[in-house]
Amino acid sequence: MFTACTLNEPKVKINRFEVFQDPNNDDITSPGEKLTVRYEIEVTNFTESYSSSTSSSVECLVTITGDTNPLEATETNASILFYGNETRQHTFKITVPASAQKNELFRLNLSAVLAIGNQADQELVITTRYPKPEIRVTKHYISGGDKDGRLVPGEKDVRLQLQFSNLGRSPSGRINSYVSTNDAYATITNGSTIDMYNINPGDGTGWYSVTFQYGFSAPMDHPCFFYITSQDPFNQTWVDTIKIVTGVGPKVEISNWTLSDPTGNNNGIANPGEAINIGLTVKNSGTGRLEKSSITVSTSDSDIRWNSYRVAEVPELQIGEQFDTEGGNISLLVLASHPETPIPLILTITDNHGNEWKSDIAVPVIK
Repeated sequence: MFTACTLNEPKVKINRFEVFQDPNNDDITSPGEKLTVRYEIEVTNFTESYSSSTSSSVECLVTITGDTNPLEATETNASILFYGNETRQHTFKITVPASAQKNELFRLNLSAVLAIGNQADQELVITTRYPKPEIRVTKHYISGGDKDGRLVPGEKDVRLQLQFSNLGRSPSGRINSYVSTNDAYATITNGSTIDMYNINPGDGTGWYSVTFQYGFSAPMDHPCFFYITSQDPFNQTWVDTIKIVTGVGPKVEISNWTLSDPTGNNNGIANPGEAINIGLTVKNSGTGRLEKSSITVSTSDSDIRWNSYRVAEVPELQIGEQFDTEGGNISLLVLASHPETPIPLILTITDNHGNEWKSDIAVPVIK
């Protein structure tokens, strides 16, 4: 409100009185938080005639009253000089009591009084709120189907794997999540309802599987959308959208292989009776990122003995990237009785999600 003043006297008004800085940046006033409160004061009608007849400045006394003690308010009162029609901002600190209850109200009253008697007042009501959880899908991948990490037309029993995390600042309690799609080619057959309990802030869940079928008529590069709606007992709701593009995913192949025989005659050829090492170059020639993977080697050849049969782990590969095992990871002994026929090797690349890709190589044996 404003007190009466003459037409030629400066006037004061309060433009804003608000919480300016919240250390958690969540717009929630929580027990124990230290907040910065800002107020903006404007002086108008500071005319040249007033300045020449009275003073070149006018003093404004600012006083904060109300719940200043329970809020441990500091630097509240101020004396501000105005030299014309100006706007000034000031701040002060408050601390919300750690014992504050949910929805407890604290009131602060700001009084701005000019030395000539003109006054403005405004109230700020601060309501304490408890921090909230925020449940989001933070990781997902495709498995099942033909186990190549891609969604392709006609696949059955494809599994959309989901992992949730609590990105909020309080435990979640029970969470009900519902998975849906309006895609014309996708039909969810199992796992559309997910129940979760007590996810602590910063924690993630295990993996939840949603099974669906994908139509033969789906075009390549078609975007298939899934919607995950999560709700807690207080009807707080979070919605995540996942887009899976048809045909997009990793494709793994053995783009090259090398042979060495350092303990044999070192001629780079598999001869009966010597040990050989085989190095592999693994390439992601697909359209999506390849997770970390490993390679298992098998053969139907009965005239060899394995020294080792599992290749070193293959790191994550982006589209077009490749990894060279640098030899020595597949080590086997060619028996002296081995005929002059190639050794068939079956290479199975398996990523962390159980997707598989197979490649075959034939290693010549020369006597």
